[in-house]
Amino acid sequence: MRLPAYRFLNCVYAWCLQHIHPEKVEEWLFNLNQPLPGHEEEVSDAMAEQEGADFMALMAQQGAR
Repeated sequence: MRLPAYRFLNCVYAWCLQHIHPEKVEEWLFNLNQPLPGHEEEVSDAMAEQEGADFMALMAQQGAR
């Protein structure tokens, strides 16, 4: 089975949500957005905005295929 990256990651995300204890979902979602260990750096509003713009551009590119 071959899926585009965004669809594969959606499947992984959905699988994880089904297998996490309901009381731990909020904590898991919080940790999902945290930097990887060893990569902690302050994220400025400008960096967050640029990442969001980059993500939206990628999604638009994927939708155009």
